[in-house]
Amino acid sequence: MYKRKERMGVLSCHSKMLIAMFCLCCLNQHANATKYLDVIAVEYPPFTSQSLNADGILFEMLQEQYSLPIGWSYRSYFLPPARAQQLVESNDWCLSFYPPQGINELIDFLPLGREFVTLGFIVLKGSELDTWQMLPSLAGRSVTLLRNSIETPTYHQLVEANATVVFVEKTEQGIELLAKGRVDMAFSDDYSFHALQKTNADWANLTFASSILRRASVGVYINRACESIDAFIQLWQKKGA
Repeated sequence: MYKRKERMGVLSCHSKMLIAMFCLCCLNQHANATKYLDVIAVEYPPFTSQSLNADGILFEMLQEQYSLPIGWSYRSYFLPPARAQQLVESNDWCLSFYPPQGINELIDFLPLGREFVTLGFIVLKGSELDTWQMLPSLAGRSVTLLRNSIETPTYHQLVEANATVVFVEKTEQGIELLAKGRVDMAFSDDYSFHALQKTNADWANLTFASSILRRASVGVYINRACESIDAFIQLWQKKGA
């Protein structure tokens, strides 16, 4: 009888120790839980893509140039273009590689590196369109454009030039339409096109047009209204100091 009670007492103490250790472990896990800064992105290889290492070169550049403090980490948040546009039009985001249409005093653009990308059109090699001079000269031509570009100056300029705009969800979809002879030109940037062309033998007869639209820097948009953005802004300010 006494041995049974003694045994129960030992088991009871052992159980209490296990419970205490479990609770302590939970507390440590909670204390060491990683905090995340979500970064909005769309499929736009090689800059941002879930199929690439580290989700693309822009995520690599962001991590390399602005490594977050211990306990913080970037987290990619890939969305379809239409959904990404809706989200960046609200204040419910922190960082985004997808450009907001309306820039205000709460939104900043932070260039990543000093390199620029060239924006223009992909055409067939030897085509007269390789050296187009003015957008009005594209009247009657069919040109692919990302669907999320409907509010951009490029879209309105093409419409004013009486070009036929064919919307696509991804850059490579537009280039594929060009390769199959279904459109005359495909909008892209030189970096993406040359990277994609290396893995698409059917695009060997395509080239980035000599005439360009413009050059743009690559970077990330910052929403100062985000409650979790302070850690990143401190890094940004320290980097620029």
